[in-house]
Amino acid sequence: MGHPRESTRADDRSGAESRMQPIGRVRATAPDPPPGRAMTRLNGEFDDRVSAEESRSAVDLACGVDSLSELWVDDGGSIALVGAGPGDPGLLTVRAWRLLQTSDVVLYDSLTSAAIVDSLEGTECIDVGKRTQPRTTQDQIHELMLDRAQAGESVVRLKGGDPVVFGRGGEEAEFLAAHDLPFRVVPGVTSVVAAPELAGIPVTHREISSSFTVITGHEAAEKSDDHVDWDALAERVADGETLIVLMGVKRLPDYVSRLRNRGVPDSVPTAMIEKVTWDQQQTVTASLGTIEARAADAGIEPPATTVIGEVVAMRERVPDVDWADGSER
Repeated sequence: MGHPRESTRADDRSGAESRMQPIGRVRATAPDPPPGRAMTRLNGEFDDRVSAEESRSAVDLACGVDSLSELWVDDGGSIALVGAGPGDPGLLTVRAWRLLQTSDVVLYDSLTSAAIVDSLEGTECIDVGKRTQPRTTQDQIHELMLDRAQAGESVVRLKGGDPVVFGRGGEEAEFLAAHDLPFRVVPGVTSVVAAPELAGIPVTHREISSSFTVITGHEAAEKSDDHVDWDALAERVADGETLIVLMGVKRLPDYVSRLRNRGVPDSVPTAMIEKVTWDQQQTVTASLGTIEARAADAGIEPPATTVIGEVVAMRERVPDVDWADGSER
């Protein structure tokens, strides 16, 4: 969005950061609950303080519009593991945006949208992505979170997609808990469903597929058949179920051959969606037998999501509408 920001590498800890002012209160109020029924907060808790809080909407109550103490676990230094979604700032959750606006420092990954980071004027933003040079190690990220939180700062650890779906959020939560650091987790829209969905491919469909399985492309080369049950995966795909592969561009020949060698027909519809919601987004559809050649011809690059299964054919059943914005495709 073009706003200036202070952006540093992980080994540059200079710079004092001012908090962004909280966004204005949401004025629309939730419908009154039926007589005798408590109002339900969006986080699933029940709140019977209707009379005291009647001027605040359910969104206000859930997202802490008025009070930083409702956002941060500890105002003396804490961490939020936050999912940034697939890239489009409009797919951030309200809570994620509020935490970003009120943080002292944001540690962001390579796959985090520049549009989101550039919007954080006045906040120190540190690139800890593993695609930059010098490459930031996971131990360095752990130490940064530890040092900044112990210094009393509010830290957002911002990850593309969802923080715990192949995002090492679980490892970071373990580290923070082991060091008695207060933290919270904020889910994000994962490309597991967002990438196919915005390309016109539902991961399930009542008439086609009732379940889906998610793996990473690294599974094909780095883990044994005992760890990943490829026989079971192949059987499910052959039966019409959906397989979704993240981070699988470079390993495409590996997992395609594993499935074909186990009897999955070459004709099974297959798609690859590159950089969903980014300006460079593109979608390639083919069959399992031709996807390698089609992806090479299109120049598909990471990050991309691969979808294998009969649901891919849905893209052609609704051929004229862009599911992302409703425009003509």
